Amino acid sequence: MPIDAQITYLEKLRCNLCGTTFIASLPENESTEKYDDSVGVMVALLRYGCGLPFYRLSKLQSILGIPLADSTA
Repeated sequence: MPIDAQITYLEKLRCNLCGTTFIASLPENESTEKYDDSVGVMVALLRYGCGLPFYRLSKLQSILGIPLADSTA
């Protein structure tokens, strides 16, 4: 699998009295960045090193269950 992903869902709770929304905090080992630096490196290697077009990389990732937009690069 060229690019691996981990999705973290944060629980949201809303107060019925005041309407304030409370969102759980991220675990300590989680980053707030959308993509790790290794994703850009892997996309560049596959595109310019192996000649894999962006749309094919996107299709490969979606088949593997980890969607990656072809506009990510």
